[in-house]
Amino acid sequence: MNKKIILVLVFGCGLLSATAQTISLDSILDQVQKSNPSLKMYDADIRAADEAAKGARNWEAPQIGTGFWMTPYNPRYWSKGDNGSFGMGQYQVSAEQMIPNKKRLDADEKYLKAVSVPAIERKKAC
Repeated sequence: MNKKIILVLVFGCGLLSATAQTISLDSILDQVQKSNPSLKMYDADIRAADEAAKGARNWEAPQIGTGFWMTPYNPRYWSKGDNGSFGMGQYQVSAEQMIPNKKRLDADEKYLKAVSVPAIERKKAC
């Protein structure tokens, strides 16, 4: 019986001396903002739209191509005939570069910059 009373007193003193950890509201909100999956999704959407706007002014890479053109699958038709006729098909080399319209580039960049604004507003609403 004596041991039970001592145990209750020790346990009671332990409860009275224990203090709860206090955390400020700002630190809680900062932690939620850093680790909330929904807010991370909005951050990713905003970052993706900003990066797309940066890339809106890029030109396409030049393209170089080579190969047979209008050449039949049967190779015996490729060479000259016995009567002096030319063989069928040609070998082709091509190169191209798309030169974009400046006004279209400006419009695309302006549009893509505006795309991230609703995502920023949605994030602020959360």
